Amino acid sequence: MKQRILRLVILFLLFTPVLASAGSRTVSSPDRLEDQGTLDLQVAWNGIPVAGAPVYLYSETGIYLDRFAKTDARGHV
Repeated sequence: MKQRILRLVILFLLFTPVLASAGSRTVSSPDRLEDQGTLDLQVAWNGIPVAGAPVYLYSETGIYLDRFAKTDARGHV
């Protein structure tokens, strides 16, 4: 199975401070610390959760925000 990289773009200026459900990781942009929020993301392939998938966080302009995580057994970050 080929390993895929998921690039996630968060639009900090357009979303409310809370981006997803409680209990998820808190993420913030280094250049805009006032725009903090939480994110709960599930990676799935054909409806099946993907464990160990790398997830990278980018700004709306494509700048890497120095945030990286791998999905857990349920495909969540």
